[in-house]
Amino acid sequence: MKKTELNFDFLAHQELCQEKIYKEIQTFSYQEQIQYYHELIANSTLEKFWNSIKTKKK
Repeated sequence: MKKTELNFDFLAHQELCQEKIYKEIQTFSYQEQIQYYHELIANSTLEKFWNSIKTKKK
């Protein structure tokens, strides 16, 4: 039961975040949207993880 509640909360949070991003970028030009997504990726834990892997290979 707890697992179902947790999954539901995660999906609700994900939907809220997607809606927030859509509202923020709908007035942006195409180039500004690209820049916005680049900044989101640069600040994400996935990007930090990817960079840590690249530095270990060197």
